[in-house]
Amino acid sequence: GRRSDGVDIEATPGGAIRAAAAGRVAYAGEDLPGLGKVVLLRHDGPWTTAYARAGALLVAVGDQVEQGQPIAAASAEGDARVHFQLRREGAPVDPRAHLPPLIPA
Repeated sequence: GRRSDGVDIEATPGGAIRAAAAGRVAYAGEDLPGLGKVVLLRHDGPWTTAYARAGALLVAVGDQVEQGQPIAAASAEGDARVHFQLRREGAPVDPRAHLPPLIPA
């Protein structure tokens, strides 16, 4: 019943949540209702990524991060899924068109 502007990605409980691309931390906190602990990264050009429902934050506002760098840890308790959003100039974009294909198990 609730609208979602992103995708939920399975994560290893307590495992690293990594930056999809290099960028600067625009927000790291838990003040956004319904999203738990969140990291927002601003990337070159019009792009922003959001990583929500983290268990622990590993970065602070203003930090520069590299692609693949751990920015948070997934929840170690209960549901370890991470909610991932991609935005272009603030408007939501379906991230599935921009993420690499899943590797079969």
